[in-house]
Amino acid sequence: MPDIKPIQEAAAAAEEAAKAAQDAAQAVGAAQGSPGGAEGFQEMVRSLFSAEAEWISELFSLYMLYQLLAVAAAAAVAFFLARGFDGRLEAISDRCASHRESWRWQLGSFVADMVRAVFFSFTAAVILSVCVAILKKLGLVAANSDLLLVSIVNQIFYAWALLLVILRVAELLLGKKRLGPGIRKVIYGAFWSLAALEIMGILPEVVLMMRTYTLPVGGDSLTLWTLFVGVTTVLVCLGIANKIADVAERAILKMADLEMNLRVVFARLSRVTLLVLALLVSLSSVGIDLTVLSVFGGALGVGIGFGMQKIASNYISGFIILFDRSVKLGDYVQVANFAGVITQINTRYSVISNISGQELIVPNENFVTGTVMNYSRTERESATTLEISCAYESDVDRALAIFSECIKAQPRVLKTREPWVVVSELAASGITLKSGFWVTNPENGTAVLKSNILREVLRRFAEEKIEIPYNKLDLTVKNAADFVRPAGDGK
Repeated sequence: MPDIKPIQEAAAAAEEAAKAAQDAAQAVGAAQGSPGGAEGFQEMVRSLFSAEAEWISELFSLYMLYQLLAVAAAAAVAFFLARGFDGRLEAISDRCASHRESWRWQLGSFVADMVRAVFFSFTAAVILSVCVAILKKLGLVAANSDLLLVSIVNQIFYAWALLLVILRVAELLLGKKRLGPGIRKVIYGAFWSLAALEIMGILPEVVLMMRTYTLPVGGDSLTLWTLFVGVTTVLVCLGIANKIADVAERAILKMADLEMNLRVVFARLSRVTLLVLALLVSLSSVGIDLTVLSVFGGALGVGIGFGMQKIASNYISGFIILFDRSVKLGDYVQVANFAGVITQINTRYSVISNISGQELIVPNENFVTGTVMNYSRTERESATTLEISCAYESDVDRALAIFSECIKAQPRVLKTREPWVVVSELAASGITLKSGFWVTNPENGTAVLKSNILREVLRRFAEEKIEIPYNKLDLTVKNAADFVRPAGDGK
């Protein structure tokens, strides 16, 4: 048998320290004249030091050895089980995630990923409970014993599983990009702090203190607990509303019967409506009087009137251009000497992209108050011209016919509008031929199209023996006799 005398001495020292701390708490309460606060403090200190005494007394007991063996066995079995099922669960999650169009498959992927995340911790907690039941059944530990170590480890396993569930739900509601490393650290810190308080038995006291402490808000009062629950409820409701808005937005944008501008309007209005409803419902559910928000609403109105008028103007202008359809998504426009296609119409700004990959961010107000050249407002096709030359000795009629045939052969040239080809100029070196034709999707540029037409014209002119004029240079050499060698001169 191990010598338990040092353990008994340590436990007695812990009890004496607890009693001394209790006496000190009574002295502090008497000095401050607050018996209620002193009693709460005494109770907290008493619980801390009594728990410490229990830990010390059980640290080197035989029960502790059994608990360590049970924890090690549960962790080892859960580790090997998790390792064996991890690959299968990952394959199921990936297979479900590949069906992006079906929400049922996406839900299956989320569930498989959730099970994969909590498999080890939850399995370890369950196996640990089974091991304790076996120990009690075999009589190795007393049936009514607390088993402090097992209780703490079990709570840690369940807390770990709960934390992983919270993180997966937060990723689902907010998205992985928004749930960055900084937010994750905050969640980790807050969660494990609360878990530590719960394991130590202090969390109920903290909650009671938060319920009793009030904050004056206008003519009403608000407890810290109500504020905490309200903020948590608001964040959860806004996350759920944001996820529902994403689903609704994707469904609305797939409605081919509506114009793209109307789809964007309805999608945006549905998102705003869902977020506002989530905010109002969450605040009402925790008992917060919505009239308290009138103060904040007035302050927000003053802020919009003075400091945020440009932002409000751009926000309203975004809805105006979506409703009046002066510009639409996909229109080919020119703003501030920048020509490109409108790829986004957001709440504050719109994005114009050109064929070079450059993007211009334009405040929505500029589309309402400024001048915009829209090349595709009434029709998306655009007219362009091209010129070539042929020699005076060539058959001009045949050259015009070839030029017209080469243009019509291009797939991007509009077939419903006949291209025209004319003699535009009798130049000094040749006859200039000019053509005009309509091009589909002009936002993709016309450089490649014109290059294909000219290459085909060169090939056809060469086959038809039609000469393309070019400048010829006659070189006259003065005193040429000085450079001519006499016959028979070997030098």
